Amino acid sequence: MRDVGWHLLDAGRRLERAQHVVAALRRTLVDPLPRTVEAHVVDSVVLAHDSAITFRRRYPEDAGVTAVLDLLLLDDANPRSLAFQIERLRRDLSGVPMRSRPTDERDRLLAQLGDLVVELDPAAASARDTDGRRVRLAETLDSMHWRLLAVADEIEKVHFARPVTARALDDPWDAGDEEVAP
Repeated sequence: MRDVGWHLLDAGRRLERAQHVVAALRRTLVDPLPRTVEAHVVDSVVLAHDSAITFRRRYPEDAGVTAVLDLLLLDDANPRSLAFQIERLRRDLSGVPMRSRPTDERDRLLAQLGDLVVELDPAAASARDTDGRRVRLAETLDSMHWRLLAVADEIEKVHFARPVTARALDDPWDAGDEEVAP
């Protein structure tokens, strides 16, 4: 049964997966690496995101960072891609009733994430600067990262209530200096 609890649980899974993809790409593909090392890193990133079979079938043997970005960020048919996670996150959140707080900010952040994905040019993002870094990719991934964190905060604000500390009205153990008869 896909009730409210299931939708919230799946939304959390989608959000964590999206954060993981962005963080993994940021940590592995931005800084300069020797060509042979980068080839192994590309293979490892694709393997870590359960996309090796699709990657090998779709892209030639010498495919590099551009192909990884295409598959793991833009491919909305790949269940491990960021585009897929954002779409499923939107769908899950539409199945969850709101409390009294508006969802405008959450929806705006999700729309911005979607726009960043659609506007990303993998070839341009793969380009290196004079130091060998992929600065454009780093900036885009950083922007995606903080938006994902902000979406998580908004989901918490809109859909979860903070527990209030409860205290007992008549607690015999908190009687001060008076002794309590057994």
